[in-house]
Amino acid sequence: MKLYRQSKSKYWWVDHTFPDGSRIRQSTKATDKAIARIRAKEIIDFMETSAKSSVKKGSFFAEYLTYSRPRKSAKALKNEIHIWNTFTKFIGSEEPWNISVQQAEEFFTKMLNDEKKYSPATINNYNRILRIIFNRALRWKYALSNPFTDIDMIRYETKPPRFLTQEELNKFIFSTRKHYPHLLPLFIFYFLTGIRRSEAFRLEWQDIDFERKLITVKNTKAKRPRFIPLTPMAEKILKDRKDSPKPFEIELDKEIAAGFRPLNRISTFAEIDHVTLHDLRRSFATYMAAHLSEKILQQLVGHEDYSVTDVFYIGTNAGPIRDKMVVLDEMITRALNYKGMTQLKIMT
Repeated sequence: MKLYRQSKSKYWWVDHTFPDGSRIRQSTKATDKAIARIRAKEIIDFMETSAKSSVKKGSFFAEYLTYSRPRKSAKALKNEIHIWNTFTKFIGSEEPWNISVQQAEEFFTKMLNDEKKYSPATINNYNRILRIIFNRALRWKYALSNPFTDIDMIRYETKPPRFLTQEELNKFIFSTRKHYPHLLPLFIFYFLTGIRRSEAFRLEWQDIDFERKLITVKNTKAKRPRFIPLTPMAEKILKDRKDSPKPFEIELDKEIAAGFRPLNRISTFAEIDHVTLHDLRRSFATYMAAHLSEKILQQLVGHEDYSVTDVFYIGTNAGPIRDKMVVLDEMITRALNYKGMTQLKIMT
């Protein structure tokens, strides 16, 4: 595998030759080489998975993969390949365009009765993906109908959204400081900004405006940039890392995602329910909901239902919004003083 840059592209590209002699040259859509290396491996893994699957050249699904490859992540495509192969194996045909709603329901019934015990969420995911694939088959005139549009999603009781109480935050901060102190600034930054994991590691120093005390988040899930005001504590965390090539190095992300999963151990040592990075983001949204309007909060966390006007509003009214976000700094300060800890010990 080789990474290289084209003269007219800002992204890193992957050049790889497979054992059978086939070769790919594809953009990783990443400007950071470390992130590009991870995405390149995902692309190669997907291509190898596609080659091993039972998809025939010239078939609908082969065309579907060609269509989807530049539009979806390698992980999403691997999931679709697995679901399609599972479904066509059950039906006994790779061109299942004449199946009835009853046959589609029998497929899900088999999953419900399977010894693997597929969860309702997994079955709903199968239903959702197959509905998308059949809609594409309808558009391309392969299928005459989509049986999955008439199948309801399974209703099931979900867990209530998790957010950390002040006591849980105290224990989480204390445990992180004791067992993984180098990860503490990152975890606090998640809590103070509500930023997504992928967004944090894509940040470049040019995205941080210390004069205006503002972060510009690019390459977002909603495909629109957004602004996040910097609280004094979030600003200090970033300034303390100014000697690093990026605000947060990809190596930290690799460690968080590693097999031993630091968050599991931190939660165990803290004697609290398992904490995820999304819990920190959800905690940000929960505590800010009492101080900010729903529209502003949607834009801060990057939910899809916001407009360019909303982005402009945040950028030009960062001061008043930041003043309300300082309540999060106060929560972290209380957590840092838990069991006698001090801010000086944590931040230096």
